[in-house]
Amino acid sequence: MARKGSTDHLRFGVPDTAPVKPTDLSAREISITLSMIYAVSFFEGADMQLLPASFRALEGDLGLSPTTLAASSLMQTLTCATFSVFWGVLLDNGILSPQQVLFSGCSGWGVLTLLLASITDTSWILVLRLFNGIALATLSPTTQTLIADLTPPQERGRAYSWSGFSMAMGCMSTAMITTTISQRRIFGLYGWRVAFGIAAGLNGPDSERDILGVGILSIFLGYAVKKLVRLPTDSHIADETMYGSISFSKELRTVMSFFEVWTFSVIVLQGCFACIPWTAMSFATMFLQYSGVPDLTAGCISGLMLLCGSFGALLGGYIGDGLTKHPLSRFQGRPFTAQLSVCISIPVALLYYHFVPHSPEGIPYWTGLVVVFGLCATWCDYGVNRPMLSEVVAPQHRARILGVLCAAAGTAAAFGGPLVALVSEAFFGYKTQRIPINQVPEDIRKINADALGNGLTLVCCIPWTICLIFYTALHWTYEADHVALQKKQEMHRPPSTDEDEDFEGLRPPFTWTGGSPC
Repeated sequence: MARKGSTDHLRFGVPDTAPVKPTDLSAREISITLSMIYAVSFFEGADMQLLPASFRALEGDLGLSPTTLAASSLMQTLTCATFSVFWGVLLDNGILSPQQVLFSGCSGWGVLTLLLASITDTSWILVLRLFNGIALATLSPTTQTLIADLTPPQERGRAYSWSGFSMAMGCMSTAMITTTISQRRIFGLYGWRVAFGIAAGLNGPDSERDILGVGILSIFLGYAVKKLVRLPTDSHIADETMYGSISFSKELRTVMSFFEVWTFSVIVLQGCFACIPWTAMSFATMFLQYSGVPDLTAGCISGLMLLCGSFGALLGGYIGDGLTKHPLSRFQGRPFTAQLSVCISIPVALLYYHFVPHSPEGIPYWTGLVVVFGLCATWCDYGVNRPMLSEVVAPQHRARILGVLCAAAGTAAAFGGPLVALVSEAFFGYKTQRIPINQVPEDIRKINADALGNGLTLVCCIPWTICLIFYTALHWTYEADHVALQKKQEMHRPPSTDEDEDFEGLRPPFTWTGGSPC
């Protein structure tokens, strides 16, 4: 039996400590619920990486320029950002359950991914990516509130980081497979079309029956989520008595009130800058290919970064949680974790895109740098931002507040890809090529590699430098906002046991003894 406030271990993202009230979930139910969340995160990551891994193939097959490719990413990112607020409002007001929201998202991914595999012109890729963003927007607000309801405050960094780990593993799998086969012919189809079909359901398109099975399998995942995900009976989502009427003016006032919380405002501001480089790096694989790196090697380097990034997300969660346990760093640990991550990311990006030779001789340097980058650059979202937000807003606002954050940061991030395309084409002379990359003249390949490298350097390093400044402010705002929320809650309800005490006494359903967590 764990002692009060025990937060010593969290294995496979499942807390050691949990509610002991008779109405609370069992260890098995918590384990299944979190496992389903991580499975959905894996699929989201796979879906997100499909298009960037296929950029060069789409340029050659459909003649799409970097500007058009960036526009397709822009469509998805903008709708994902906008509808994050929409799904958050529906969740917090009890209009839809988390199970229903995740079911809708999973089913949407499967259908839209299959449709994307059959596109033949620019207009359809833009339309389908737009709707794909609506489906992708279901995940973040839902998992934010579910994980917060199932884990105590000082273990949330690790729980969120397992979600990030799963997403990164999905990204890595797609990056390695899709980049390798995207420009090949498989069963008479371009490899990127085959990859889109595989990613929709993790099956192979050997026949028409298999392709249909892909879409059905993705719907099965959504159905499993709908049936297996469980909420604690004392969850704010399960408490239907707290919900009143919903109106646009009421929701607008609620959203605006979030900006009275300084920690939230700072995280939103830094997020608007911090997310830009991540979407800009959708051109990273294309940069390697123009630098003379073979497709397989480029895919492996991209996959290695995502693999290290997945473990980096876990590392950030454990570092953030570990630093918050010490009384002297309870409210300083997470901001310091973020600052350290950004301070490492900036020089690594500068070396990777600018100083390493843009030729096959740079492969060993790129390989070493992606390991460092992946392990250190991915701490902030899951180990810092999400756990902090869950502690400075009321439980009934958790889905909405992450939706607002995703909307603000996602809208800014949507311009990362277009910025790289604009800078590369307008200022550094990038020239669109419709022929296979091995037929592109050497001088053009060199120009394009340098143009993409310079564009990526600027769009990564400048926003992250601004982001570092904002993270510094959290050393002063985090504790003040946390204390203010506690006082506000005490004024509106009878005193209750400490939140950590509520998560007391549940033994973990299973234990990780080492090796791969997958």
